[in-house]
Amino acid sequence: MLLLCSAIPFFLLLTTVQQSHDNAILASKLAWVEKKAVMHVFYQNCYEEILDEVTDNQLQQYLPAENGGTQSMDNWPQLFHVYESVVLVTTSLVQHPLHTLSVHGSVKPHTVIFILGQGIFSIDIVGVKFMSVFLFSPLPASFWVPF
Repeated sequence: MLLLCSAIPFFLLLTTVQQSHDNAILASKLAWVEKKAVMHVFYQNCYEEILDEVTDNQLQQYLPAENGGTQSMDNWPQLFHVYESVVLVTTSLVQHPLHTLSVHGSVKPHTVIFILGQGIFSIDIVGVKFMSVFLFSPLPASFWVPF
């Protein structure tokens, strides 16, 4: 899976039905606006979940938009900026936060554990921070500086 990240401009990994629903809408918008491939991977780790769906009318109003596709695939910071702007629009539609990653654990860790796609990680270990990553590309190196 990680090898695909370098080949695909937008790569999303989700583990709940609601995340998958919301990010499928996001992926559609990204593909339409940027004319670039979007890999949206979903594996279910929670089987009892209530889905808050968007109506067909809402989707029809959301998807027709400008169709840019002018960014080079080599310009990862620009692609990340496009991703962030589409996330803002999508969040207003689905009324759920769309996270790039989830952080849990120590404020001053001596160890950071990266978890691919796992959203809820409730183990507390002194000195350990858990980072669940949902967006694999484009994720510029500058994004990791605060952590």
